[in-house]
Formats: sequence, structure tokens, C-alpha cells
Amino acid sequence: MRTKAQDIVIEVNFGELMPNQTVKQEVVSVTYEGELLDPANTAQREKYIGRIEVLEKVGGLLLLPNMEVATTKQVAQFYDVSHQVLTELIKRHGDELKEDGMYLAKYGEIKAEVKKDSLSLLELGVSYRGTNLYPRRAILRVGMLLRDSAVAKEVRTQLLNIEGNTGADVKMMDVNEEMQLQMAVGQAFALGDTAALLQATAQMMEFKNRHITQVSEERDEYKAELDTINGKDLISLKNIGLEYLEGVSSVKLRKFLQGQGVLSEVRTDGHYTANLKYAKYFKLSTTVKNARLCKTLKATREGASFIAERYEKHNAEKSA
Repeated sequence: MRTKAQDIVIEVNFGELMPNQTVKQEVVSVTYEGELLDPANTAQREKYIGRIEVLEKVGGLLLLPNMEVATTKQVAQFYDVSHQVLTELIKRHGDELKEDGMYLAKYGEIKAEVKKDSLSLLELGVSYRGTNLYPRRAILRVGMLLRDSAVAKEVRTQLLNIEGNTGADVKMMDVNEEMQLQMAVGQAFALGDTAALLQATAQMMEFKNRHITQVSEERDEYKAELDTINGKDLISLKNIGLEYLEGVSSVKLRKFLQGQGVLSEVRTDGHYTANLKYAKYFKLSTTVKNARLCKTLKATREGASFIAERYEKHNAEKSA
């Protein structure tokens, strides 16, 4: 990817020098795209990771049938890079991708879901040793990290366009109004006009209070919307362990449910899912974490009772 001269800042590194060593200059990109590509800037990528709709705008993404995930080969084809380039990316950013739901699946597990013959699976990039599978969030993450890919660059452009077009005009109007109010306060103070100063100060306070009220109302509306989406009677595995099972940890409870065939062994889009037979006992809960939406599987109250009874029955049978 080429970087224009105006997008470069030369920073002099005044680190400790050895004899006859020259001062090192570091080239730092100051573009937003550079922030996304920066390996250390995980927080900037987290800001956009929920915007999976841009993958559809760019187009051409193929997923495994019935699974809503893609193989390494499919992701490499989407971004028009070699398999090796993607493998190297995984080595450097595997932790980020795993948090987004990337996981290693066995050949048999994939075949059972996709229901294709061996030749078709091999063509899709599923080897007999298994393959990494990527939900849309992980595929989007790859687009934020790949440098030499025109498709990845387009993905980043789409992300930055979304950011740039969100409320820009409204923000500018607010900034202009606040500046005018500050100038009115300053002018009244400079002239010693007490009446004008009181009036300008009152208008400034009204402006600030209006925005505080607006933020509070938006927060309350957002919370009410999440309550509607989630329902108010959902309970996490952690709280099931605390309220129903005398402190059994959420990890232990999850592994028990996976062993019983209630929950899936692998994540989909960053969270575990309930197997079809038990889906009525669970629901996805949407929460806000680090300014982005996160989905977590929680149980209904009926589901909590079902889990507790099944866990206690299992332990009783083991003790008998």
C-alpha cells in the first residue's frame, strides 16, 4: 500500500546511542487507515469490529453451507491473497482472531455440518487434518490487518466512511453554537457588562444542561432497547452457578453442558450456541462492552432450572 508524502510524519528517536551510531528516524503514518493496520492498536480495530455489514458491500464472500463460517482458503480468496499470507497473519494476530470466534475444527465435525463429499470439502479448503474456521467478525478483522490487498483496503475505506458520515453535520453545529456562546461570555466580561454576562452565562449553562439531558435520554432509550431485545429474566451461567448450585463456576458449568450435548463445543460469531434440542432454554443477550455490542448466550429462568436439575442429577448418579 502506498502512503502519500503528506500522510507521513518524521519522528526523531532520541533513544540511547552507541558510539558512532546515527540518530534513527522512524516513519509513522498518521492516517486513520494506518491506525487500523498498526499491530499494537487493538482498541482502534475493536471500535469497528461489529460492522460486519461492510463485507456484503465489498461483495464476493463465500461461506461454508449451513455453518456461516469460512475456511482459510475462502478468506484468502475473498481478499485475493495467498494462503501463506493469511497463515503468517494468524501467527501474528491469532489471539485477536480467536476472540472474534476463529477456531480449529476437525474434518469430521465440518463434514457432519456441511454434508458434502470429501472432494467438495477439499475444494473448499477443508483438509483431513482440519482447518481454521472464521465467522464474519474474524473475516472483518483480517481485512483490518492485511496490508497488500485491494479488497482489504476497500473494507477499511468502507469502515472509515461509516465513521466519517455519522453525525458530522450535527457535531459541527454543536461546536459552532458552543463557540458563539463562549465568545458572548468573553465579550461581556471584557466590557464589564454585568447584565450581558449573566445572560450569556445562563445561555451557556442551558446549552450544557441540554446536552447532558440528551445524553441521559439516549442512554435510557438504549438501555430500554437492550432490555426489550434481551428480556429481563435471562441469567448467565455464572449466576446459575451462584444462585442454584452453591457456587459452581461458569467454566465448569459450560464444560458440563458441552459434555451433555446441550451446548456446542465451538464458538459461532464469538459465542457458544445451544444445540437445537435445547434451544428453547437459551437466548442471546446483547450488551455493550468497550463501546461495541457483544452477544452472550444466557439461559431463561426455565433453562436455569433445567440446567440445575440436570447438573444435580448427574452428580447424584456419579455418587451412587
